[in-house]
Amino acid sequence: MIASYLNSLCSVIISLLQQQAYYFTLLFIPTLVITYALRHRSPLLLLCMWTLVLFRLVLPPGFSSPISIREFFHDLWLPASKSLEDFSELHEYSIRAGSDPAISLFPVTLTWNTLIVLLWLTIAAGLLLQFCLQRYLLRRQMDATKYQSYRALLDCVERWRLHYGIRRQVQLRTIDMPVSPFTIGTLHPVVVIPRSLQETLPFEQLDAIIGHELCHVRRFDDIWIHVQQLLQRIFFFVPAVWLCNTQINRLRELVVDRSVLTSTHVDPKNYGRAMLAVLKLQQAQLSQPLAEFISARTYYSIRFRHLIEAPAKPKFWQPLELLFIVLAIAVVLPMAPTRESLEAERRHMLALSYDHAPWQQELFSSPLKTGAIGDVYGVRPVDLGIASSEEMHAAVDILAPVGSPVFAVADGVVDAVNIAGVDGINTVSGGYIVLRHANGLKSAYTPIADSDLEAGQSVRQGASIGMLGKSRSAINPDPHLHFEIIYHGIRLDPRWYVDLSHMPSGH
Repeated sequence: MIASYLNSLCSVIISLLQQQAYYFTLLFIPTLVITYALRHRSPLLLLCMWTLVLFRLVLPPGFSSPISIREFFHDLWLPASKSLEDFSELHEYSIRAGSDPAISLFPVTLTWNTLIVLLWLTIAAGLLLQFCLQRYLLRRQMDATKYQSYRALLDCVERWRLHYGIRRQVQLRTIDMPVSPFTIGTLHPVVVIPRSLQETLPFEQLDAIIGHELCHVRRFDDIWIHVQQLLQRIFFFVPAVWLCNTQINRLRELVVDRSVLTSTHVDPKNYGRAMLAVLKLQQAQLSQPLAEFISARTYYSIRFRHLIEAPAKPKFWQPLELLFIVLAIAVVLPMAPTRESLEAERRHMLALSYDHAPWQQELFSSPLKTGAIGDVYGVRPVDLGIASSEEMHAAVDILAPVGSPVFAVADGVVDAVNIAGVDGINTVSGGYIVLRHANGLKSAYTPIADSDLEAGQSVRQGASIGMLGKSRSAINPDPHLHFEIIYHGIRLDPRWYVDLSHMPSGH
C-alpha cells in the first residue's frame, strides 16, 4: 500500500512538472524568436514577455480559458481522425509510466517514479541551499559595511527616492571590497557602494549609480530575483528556464538604464563612464544573485549602445505594449484544455472504443458471484492528500471481501500470471491473471492471491482462478476486484460483455 501510494503521488508530481515544463517550452520558443527580431528595441515589452513566460511555471497546470489560443486551435490537439492507439490510457497493461520497481531491498519497494522524485528533491534542495548560503554570506558581508555619512550622497539618495515615489526608507552604505554596487532588501532596502568608487568617481557619476540602484528598489527587483532563483532551482532540469532568467536579468538592466536616463539631470556620458568604472572594478568578481549595477558583464556592449541609440517611441507605442501584455495573459498563458474540451475528447475516446468493440460476442459470466460495483469505466478523480488529478479508469471495480473466489468469465488460456512476483502491476495493484479468449478478447483480474495457474494453461468458463487478494492500490484501498476486458490491445468497458446488473452500487 505504501509503495503504491508513493508511486501514485510521485507519478502525479512528475506529470505536473512535465506539463509545466512543456507549456513553458512552448512559450519560450516564440518569445526567443520575437526577442531576436526586435533586437532589444523595446526592452520593457520584452521584459514583460519573458516575465510572463516564467510566470507560466507558477500558474496551475489546469489554467484554461475559452478564448485561449489552445482552444482556437483545438483541432490540432484533437483531430477528428485520432485513433484509439493515440489514447495510451486505454492500452493493454497500461499503468503509470515508471511504476516498475527499481529497488526492492528496503521494506517499501521503490519504483522508478519514486526514485526520480527523490533525485529531483535532492538536487532542487541542494540548489536552494546553495542560494540561501549565498544570501547568508552576503548578509555577513553587510556586517562589514559602513553607514554613509557624506551629506551630498545622502541628499542624492533622498532626491532619487522622491523622484521615484519610494515610500520606504533607503539606507546607503559603503564597503571596502571591490564589488559592483548592489541593492539588497525589500522592506528595508540598502544600497551598497564600494569605497574605491566613492573616492575616485566624480559626484555626477555616483549620482547616476545611486539613481540606477534606487530604480531597482522602486521595481522591487530583490523580490523578483528571489522568485527567479526559486523557479530556476525547482525546474533545474529545463535548460530553457536558465536561458529565460538570463534574458530577464539582461532586459531588467536595460529597462532600469532607460528609466534613469529619462530623468532630466543625468547625462548619458556620465552614466556610461560610471558603467566603465564598475566594469573595471569587478573584472575578477563572480556574479551574485543581486540587483547589481553591472549584473551581466557580457551584456555591457548592448547597454552602452542603448545609451546612444535609445530612440524616442511614438506616443501610441506604450498603450500598444500594454494591450499586447493583456492579450498575452488572456490568450496565451491559459494553455490547458477547458472542461468542455476535455469532455469532448473523452466522448471522442469512448465513441472510438464503442466502434472498436466486437458486438457479436456472447455475454461472459460474472467474475464474482456476489459483490457491489465500485469505480466504473471512465474518468475518476485521484486524491492523494497533497496532490490530486484525474485518470482514466479503464476497468470496473467490484467490491468484495478478501478471499472471495474469482472465476474465469469465459473459456480461455492463461496469457499472463504474476501472483507473488514483483513488477509494475503487482507493485501498484497486486497479483494478477490475464486470460486470452476467442476473437482477440482478453480478461484481466487483480489483485489475485492463492492461484495455481500457469501461463499457457487452459481454463473453462466459471472455473475458479484464484482468491481475491488485498488491494495495494492507493487510489482505491477498499477490498475489490479490478476487472478489465481487452480487445486487440485496447481496454473496453467490461459492462458491455459481462452482465453486472445483479450487483448493487457500492458508492
